[in-house]
Amino acid sequence: MALKISLILLFVLLLSKSLFVDASPLFKHDYNKRCDITKNSKEPKGLPTSLTPPAKFKFLLYGSGVQIYQCNTTSPKSWSFVGPKANLFVNPKKKPIGDHFFQPTPVNGGRATWNSTLDCDHSSVITKTIQTYSVGTKDIPWLLTQTTKNKGDKGEAFSDVSYVVRINTKGGVSPSVDECKTNGDLFKSYYTTQYWYFH
Repeated sequence: MALKISLILLFVLLLSKSLFVDASPLFKHDYNKRCDITKNSKEPKGLPTSLTPPAKFKFLLYGSGVQIYQCNTTSPKSWSFVGPKANLFVNPKKKPIGDHFFQPTPVNGGRATWNSTLDCDHSSVITKTIQTYSVGTKDIPWLLTQTTKNKGDKGEAFSDVSYVVRINTKGGVSPSVDECKTNGDLFKSYYTTQYWYFH
């Protein structure tokens, strides 16, 4: 009787072990499918030399949202930049996978933040601007920014990003000074762009 019970327990143990071993690749595949933030990993062309970082291209994301400006009526009147509020996309036609915003206070000199909002990736990166590239008066400039802080486990999208480039911008500029009438008023200027990540 004892031998029979031992054999049954051994069989259950081996069966449970085989299920975990066989299932793990499925879980891993599902993780990659849901969290493939770095899917756009083929390096695009068209980056100006002045914005080219000393690092390797990792992936790109699409961004859309607003650039926020605040009216300052003290002489001379002006619009001051408050920060961005945008969503990040692997594919602009699908759901966002992250967001882009400014930290309330600088972190090692950086405020611009890109953050994953997926349950399976908790990484983020904060950067500071080190180079700008003007593209006219209708679109916000392209930027080269350098990382001041990373967050996330090894292998997560933003955990090892060292530079972020803002490129191919559309819109996002401040309104004319004439439209600054009430001190403290905010203006949200819609924009789209691409963010290229390097590591």
